Amino acid sequence: MIRLGLVLSLLATASPAQEIDPDPYRALWSDCAASGAEACTGQAAAACTEAETAMGGGSWAEVACLGLETDLWLDRIAADSRALALRALAEDQSRAALDGPAVTGIAASFATAQALWQMHRDADCVLTGVRSGSGMAATVAQARCTLAETAARARWLRAWLNEGP
Repeated sequence: MIRLGLVLSLLATASPAQEIDPDPYRALWSDCAASGAEACTGQAAAACTEAETAMGGGSWAEVACLGLETDLWLDRIAADSRALALRALAEDQSRAALDGPAVTGIAASFATAQALWQMHRDADCVLTGVRSGSGMAATVAQARCTLAETAARARWLRAWLNEGP
């Protein structure tokens, strides 16, 4: 049991995730996100991985860098979700004024969809990792899947937001 605790503590301290500064990669990500191009997803993570590996980051560098870009996409999702939720509430109120209150409004449906999307993404990406093998291969596969699914959701939400009311 002591060995397991030691291994886990070493793994926790070996991960460079806490040490990577996202600022150098934020502009690259921002340009990608603004373009809406699916093909550029992962470019910030790739640039980060290259830099971190050159500094001796090892295998955990790729996982940490994938996580870094995923976090940038999640920030976009959070901001767009807030804007869409406000729009949905306004639309619910407008519809209620005309037709009476709905059993389930757009705002509630949107909140449910976001929660279920996150659970679906996480389950799919765990499965992707498990199917990829064990150890670092599984961890990297899961992190890549999480980034790809998160970026796709962020692009979908942004497209919906840009449609207007």
